[in-house]
Amino acid sequence: MFALKTFFQSLYLVASILPLTIDAAPRAKRQANCACPANGFTAQEKQGLVDRHNFHRANVNPPASDMTRMVWDDDLANCDAQAYANRCIWAHGTVDLTGCPYDFSTPQYRGQNLWARTAFSAQKPTNLATNVVDSLHAENQYYNYASNTCNNGKVCGHYTQLVWANSYRLGCGIAYCTTGSPFAQSQNWWNVVCHYFPGGNYQGQKPYKSGQGCSQCPSGSGGCSNDGRLCISSYECTMNPSACGGGGCNKQCVNGNLNTQTCTCICNQGWTGTLCDQQVCTKNCGVNGYLNSQSCTCICNQGWTGTLCDQPVGGGCTKNCGANGYLNTQTCTCICNQGWTGTLCDQQVCNKNCGANGYLNTQTCTCICNQGWTGTLCDQQVCNKNCGANGYLNSQTCTCICNQGWTGPLCDQQTCTKNCGVNGYLNSQTCTCICNQGWTGTLCDQPVGGGCTKNCGANGYLNSQTCTCVCNQGWTGTLCDQRVCNKQCVYGTLDSQSCTCNCFPRWGGALCDQYLGGGCNKQCIHGYLDYPRCTCVCQTGWTGPTCNQRKSSACNKECKHGFLRTSDCKCICNDLWMGELCDKRESSVCTKECKHGFLRTSDCKCICDDLWTGELCDKRESSVCNKECQHGFLRTSDCKCICDDLWTGELCDRREFSACNKECKYGFLRTSDCKCVCDDLWTGELCDRRESTACNKECQHGFLRTSDCKCICDDLWTGELCDRRESSVCNKECQHGFLRTSDCKCICDDLWTGELCDKRESSACYKECKYGFLRTSDCTCICDDLWTGELCDRSESSACNKECQHGFLRTSDCKCICDDLWTGELCDKRESSLCTRECKYGFLRTSDCKCICDDLWTGELCDKRESQNTSDCRKECQHGWLRPSDCTCVCDDLWSGELCDMSDSTPCNKTCGAHGWLRISDCACVCDDLWNGVLCDRWECPNQCVRGTQRPDCSCQCPPGWTGLDCNTPSTMCQKNCGPHGTLHVPSCTCRCEPGWRGALCTQQLGVCTKTCMNGVVNPATCTCLCYPGWTGPTCSQRGCNKNCVNGQLQPDCTCSCRPGWTGDLCDQPLKLLTF
Repeated sequence: MFALKTFFQSLYLVASILPLTIDAAPRAKRQANCACPANGFTAQEKQGLVDRHNFHRANVNPPASDMTRMVWDDDLANCDAQAYANRCIWAHGTVDLTGCPYDFSTPQYRGQNLWARTAFSAQKPTNLATNVVDSLHAENQYYNYASNTCNNGKVCGHYTQLVWANSYRLGCGIAYCTTGSPFAQSQNWWNVVCHYFPGGNYQGQKPYKSGQGCSQCPSGSGGCSNDGRLCISSYECTMNPSACGGGGCNKQCVNGNLNTQTCTCICNQGWTGTLCDQQVCTKNCGVNGYLNSQSCTCICNQGWTGTLCDQPVGGGCTKNCGANGYLNTQTCTCICNQGWTGTLCDQQVCNKNCGANGYLNTQTCTCICNQGWTGTLCDQQVCNKNCGANGYLNSQTCTCICNQGWTGPLCDQQTCTKNCGVNGYLNSQTCTCICNQGWTGTLCDQPVGGGCTKNCGANGYLNSQTCTCVCNQGWTGTLCDQRVCNKQCVYGTLDSQSCTCNCFPRWGGALCDQYLGGGCNKQCIHGYLDYPRCTCVCQTGWTGPTCNQRKSSACNKECKHGFLRTSDCKCICNDLWMGELCDKRESSVCTKECKHGFLRTSDCKCICDDLWTGELCDKRESSVCNKECQHGFLRTSDCKCICDDLWTGELCDRREFSACNKECKYGFLRTSDCKCVCDDLWTGELCDRRESTACNKECQHGFLRTSDCKCICDDLWTGELCDRRESSVCNKECQHGFLRTSDCKCICDDLWTGELCDKRESSACYKECKYGFLRTSDCTCICDDLWTGELCDRSESSACNKECQHGFLRTSDCKCICDDLWTGELCDKRESSLCTRECKYGFLRTSDCKCICDDLWTGELCDKRESQNTSDCRKECQHGWLRPSDCTCVCDDLWSGELCDMSDSTPCNKTCGAHGWLRISDCACVCDDLWNGVLCDRWECPNQCVRGTQRPDCSCQCPPGWTGLDCNTPSTMCQKNCGPHGTLHVPSCTCRCEPGWRGALCTQQLGVCTKTCMNGVVNPATCTCLCYPGWTGPTCSQRGCNKNCVNGQLQPDCTCSCRPGWTGDLCDQPLKLLTF
């Protein structure tokens, strides 16, 4: 993949045009929601952009064999391209749509082309589609397909993205911008953004495969375009089945008809071939010659001539015209009687005329009718009108007989003729006017109080007829008292009163688009960190600056025109309604009625049910089951008609006689027994009463059935709250996952493996949550009730404040449950144990009372030296330990001598911390790997970065244009070889290593490290713990103390014990003596 940027001047003197493209648009910061702005292009301009793209894609040179036809994607255009165009930033990027319901919001990237020109007014330029696309396509003159290269100094990335074969969805947006102009001579400019999905411009790949058009279409495609150049994608077939000729078949039968079920051509008489484009030759050359099928001519035997070899050479005619004609001996041809034809008058003439609604089968002399027509001459139209529930069909006249109160060809228009004017709107169900505030009357034409007393102030004037304020330019609001502000604050909030941006921390500038630097150390307990804003986005049910406060569970909202979603206490509004309580009517001119689907109000588009298509979801897709349900729909699974209310019969063509006219408020009417089937949380005969919310059970392993407030338990669980496991043959306990009972197998959480999900996969996240579980998606501990802290190791505020030293606190009775070998109220006293061994050169593992010996030592007490090739070392160090590599005694504090048998007169009081040990002989700290300093308190990396910054794992983060282990190698093109244990990430030119491998080229294998750091993370390079501030010890389980006792020794309680003559918290103040 490669990214290109270029600037060039237009040939026009009035404008400058700048296109650019990217391969993987870097993700911008998260939006507050998934709302999509209105698109700036008209429907005609959108079609023009698609058509111009497809024109250039169909005419590439050399021709393409796998080029797909592009289609417009409203979501890609509005929610991605238009949203980015509105920012008025001349730079590559896109909108973070994580969590939004679009398939392109996944990590798959979108290609991007940008185009700009100066603007002299807010009126859009003409011929936009041609100008934008042709300027991008102009780079084809510099591109060499054979070598897949671009001329030196030239740019080709815009062209290659435009003709990238696998990019089949297009979405563009346009914005009129007054800030961020890339033109020095003009502040106002037009910003056009086009996004392509999937994106193109992969490094080393050609944009398409050359060859005959549509000869290498992708698997599952819907055929070929009419001109034979562009493949029709399966996505286009799904969105518009009619484009694929039914079922993804797009054959064009020249002299025949298409069978969409088998995707084969049924040829008319006299034609053959897969497309019925080859004429059948029916000449009969008789016994006096043979047929040349290629030229459809008779090759006559010697002595015979004529087109059918039926004339003897030199005269004589032996034709037999039979009883249906007579022989003309002069021309040796048959003159046929009326109704007969053929060279021998043996073929009967068929005079039927099947018209334009069918075709003639000449062999049987019958008409084969097109779909929707019948009759011997295909002149009778099949009546498939659907009169709905508001009328019935008169099949003889093919007209709908409407019920009282309804009209229209399909009885779908209510006969309510009221005109509520501009001061209200019509409730079509009750045929009454709902008046705006300040108006009354049956037609909302009478002002309340008999007059209009609005005061529009100095920023507008009053329209007394409508009692509304007409605002001056730059002002809005019902009283023209709100200033129009078009600013868009990128990382901040808009103060509409002053029309200024209030920026988030670490962001500045008039539009909050300038990064001021600085980090964010906030910890979000129950949520994730929005890093640019340095704020926590909390999970459902949590609030507070760090998402550590549980929300009140009482939700008392009343949604006026919608229903309440209790999971987040949010109103889900009905169509045409909006607002927090669904009490504000949307301004909309979308009055479509989707017959078999629902209306998506964001773009006024019908989303059709299965097997239905068309703008109003009123056209049935082709299907193997050819029933036609008059008043209902066809269930294809069993080819059965599911009838509308008040209709019955195999084809739903018989009207029921029913007096069931209930209206179910929050549910649907089951006509079989005239009963309302209510939605969740609603009850009553008409589903108009909310169920009692006193049922607040929490089912541990199951779900709550609200109808009887009963927990329905998952497999293997029982009890009133589904909190007791059933006895089962399969009694595995999965440590980090769940048990699939069907095969008694543990399904492991992310980063865990093993039969019991008890082995951690290699990962950068090594936290161990003490009283909770690890959410691997963001490496966060989700704590059990009454526990908190980064590792779920701190009890929440409670009447029980005990701290158990070697165990855990059982909050039910505020009692410490101690680890093995520990006792006492706080688990701070070691039990007397039968295991009293003293391991001389090693340590005691208390779990099995076994000595784990140091290198070169063995024996039950680690007191026997292993056999070595070197000389036998038999020293016995009195106050220290023997280092076998050089047979030297390493003495304890305050001891020295060859056998550590002499007491030091000058004690050494250094503290080397958690990353080294004190060598008493010279009072020096011997540091662990990667640490240095007098007290082993400074991190040291073996590799130094010449350019860039050092990461915690000692790797270098190189700036753009540099690469290498030390960021000292220029990188014009990334040519890294990550070997068999890594993959190359081209945008950053870095290797992504497999688990168990590290290094810039994934060539360094990590050892198996099973260490668990209680309050820190594992350094995989050394298999040591890097402790969080305030913690120390091999497993970061000891409270750290960073004191440095200058003239004394550090005690276990983090206090300094000073030498004689010194005092102070750090033993750094001389003791003043008073003399008398």
